[in-house]
Amino acid sequence: MNTEIDLEESKNLYLVMKIGEEKLATPILGVREILEPLPVSPVANTIDFFKGVINVRGEVIGVIDLREKFKQPTKMIGVFVIVDDPSGPVAYVIDEVAKVEEILPVAIKSDIKIQHGGHHDYFRGVVKIREELVSVIDFHKLFDSKESVEFKKLKSAAA
Repeated sequence: MNTEIDLEESKNLYLVMKIGEEKLATPILGVREILEPLPVSPVANTIDFFKGVINVRGEVIGVIDLREKFKQPTKMIGVFVIVDDPSGPVAYVIDEVAKVEEILPVAIKSDIKIQHGGHHDYFRGVVKIREELVSVIDFHKLFDSKESVEFKKLKSAAA
């Protein structure tokens, strides 16, 4: 059995997840691991969706609740998706991981314009998966410059 990861094949694999009623997909190569919830140590005076920090095998990781960032209900405990960001790892709280799906670049409709205000650089497009529309996002572009600076300060202060 060949257990080596073929990066060429993996570049079209996406993690499909649920946040509220919305389904999102992100490239699997950007995801380090998926964890059951861990105890979160809160950090005072932070942006609403920054929940604090967790300790993962001795590494301090900031926790962002994507449900709050995307203004979705937070009725479930959720799971942590750990992503390696240029400023260090980040744990994103989502409701559930749905599946891993192969999505070819030509299937992503990226010409969709978002009509409401705010920062949307993270939005790469929409793809249809078995009659369902799924938003494709880039975790590395989730924050506008102000949020990014604040998040880096919070992670540094907590470490």
